[in-house]
Amino acid sequence: MEQSTYANSVAIAMSHMDIRLIFTAREPKLSIDGNIESEDRTEVARIAMSLPVAKRLNKMLTSFISDYEAANGEIFDLERIEAGSSEDA
Repeated sequence: MEQSTYANSVAIAMSHMDIRLIFTAREPKLSIDGNIESEDRTEVARIAMSLPVAKRLNKMLTSFISDYEAANGEIFDLERIEAGSSEDA
């Protein structure tokens, strides 16, 4: 049976032999007045793979994202949004 898990954040750790992807779900905690006061992070998956497999995954993701953007337009840049830039918002 196939199981799906949603993550909206990922961290990467690497050694000379492999790479680890730590996927988390981030959820803001709101204050009474509706402002974000903190954030809960829950680890939802941890995946380790060899560097050759990671390199292949990189090529596959690059290809899929390029095809998606060609059909649907550019995907917004989370790093710019999280830094407070309004150019992509």
